[in-house]
Amino acid sequence: VKEKMHSYENDYLPEYGDDFIIPSHCNDNGKNSQMGVPFPEKGIDWDNVKWEDVKIIIRVESKEIDISINGSKQMNYHYSQMGFKQKCIDKPTKAWSIFLCFARADNNVLSLNTLKRFNVNMKLQAFQDRISEIRKNVRALFPNLPNDPIPHKKAVGYRPKFIISAIVNGIVTTEFSAETDNIDYQSKVIVNKNEV
Repeated sequence: VKEKMHSYENDYLPEYGDDFIIPSHCNDNGKNSQMGVPFPEKGIDWDNVKWEDVKIIIRVESKEIDISINGSKQMNYHYSQMGFKQKCIDKPTKAWSIFLCFARADNNVLSLNTLKRFNVNMKLQAFQDRISEIRKNVRALFPNLPNDPIPHKKAVGYRPKFIISAIVNGIVTTEFSAETDNIDYQSKVIVNKNEV
């Protein structure tokens, strides 16, 4: 049974004690979004963690995100806690829709042309700006992880180093292993949610 999400704004996560303070809102350089809540550092050997160890599962209906490292340490976030909520109103940012597209795209690869399959139309600069916002939000969760979490490959597109998938109506739409660098790898369709 899932507990109702608690707003941790200007609060702390009780299970991690007083040393885990949630940052206050940020202005995002003029954009109207909130700052993401970092993944708790307690109990993680950050020297041995890389982006490929991070798994993100988006529950589309509830806008909740389950994040784990190496399949163990797991946190549940609401989209607003990851910086995807507009600051003044309770609506997702445009970057949220692109983040969802990553989770649903084959091999988690997105390009401007790929977005059209998801009925998302935007100009190149707007698309690049949204990718930058997603990078910023994901890096805010994992400030100890170096390198670009969403690199761009020429003639292919953007592909996160972390594993990302979406659950729609209890079914994982795509799951991709970030361990392989083979772009031709087919996404695994999961029909049994117990595999997640």
